[in-house]
Amino acid sequence: MKSLYFAISALVAAILVFWLSFYDFHRLNKVQNRFSEVLHEKEHELDQKLEYVSDLADSVSDLRNIYCILKDKFDVNEYALAIYKNDSLVFWTDNRIPFKRNLKFMNSSEPVILLGNAWYEMRSSKVDDLYILGLIVLKNEYLYENPFLHNNFQEDFNVCDNHGISVLPEQNGNVIYDVNGNYLFTLINQDPIEGEFDSSVPIILFFLSVVFYLVFLFML
Repeated sequence: MKSLYFAISALVAAILVFWLSFYDFHRLNKVQNRFSEVLHEKEHELDQKLEYVSDLADSVSDLRNIYCILKDKFDVNEYALAIYKNDSLVFWTDNRIPFKRNLKFMNSSEPVILLGNAWYEMRSSKVDDLYILGLIVLKNEYLYENPFLHNNFQEDFNVCDNHGISVLPEQNGNVIYDVNGNYLFTLINQDPIEGEFDSSVPIILFFLSVVFYLVFLFML
């Protein structure tokens, strides 16, 4: 009778621990899924803006007149825009971003870039001799923080500030892809203890559930 009790207890423990491992794995994936969903919405919105600007730039004789039309269409806390004509910068929406005067110095082939004090995803459109560069604000990245400057993600992503961005694939992190499935970057938990804990817990719990299940089989 006692052995049956221990066997049932081991089975219950195995089921409970397995559920906890699945729950913890799902919790980690939730950060990735939520971030990706918001980012893909922003990519669609920026692509529409780039298409609009491409049509507009093609029909405006003086690009300086574009500012009056676009000034209310780009929230500087979410997006930024730069226009290059024959590889030279002729228009930009945000003076806080150090856009390079020449396109060849912009690393425009990179999908994600640290530019000035923030991380951005870059998307682009080309019309004749115009190269239109759109940026999605991902995260502020200041060398020093103070009560007014914080290394935080753009608020729509709802990600804790202890996460950072790595453009290199990392084993312990949440991999982020663009809407077309191309690799962009990895979200890294910059708290070494918490990050290691997050990556290890689901595995430990899974193996514990296996141990409890083997105990259950042994007790039968």
